[in-house]
Amino acid sequence: MVLQSVYLFNRKEYQSASALICRVMELDPDCPADVRVVLGMCCYIMGQNDRAKACMERALQLQVIPNE
Repeated sequence: MVLQSVYLFNRKEYQSASALICRVMELDPDCPADVRVVLGMCCYIMGQNDRAKACMERALQLQVIPNE
C-alpha cells in the first residue's frame, strides 16, 4: 500500500494518496517515518498546512538516528 500511495502522489492524486497513507498508519501505527513525510507533503500541497506540519514533526520524532 505504501508503494501505491507513492505512485498516487507521483500522479498528483494527493487526496487518494493521503487517504491510502492514513489507512496504512491505521494498520501499522509504527510505520516508518518516511510514510508520514509523504503524508505531510500531500497535506502541504493540498493547503492543509497545520496537518502537514504535524506530520513532519512526528516524522522527525520517529526518525532513527544511527549511533556514531
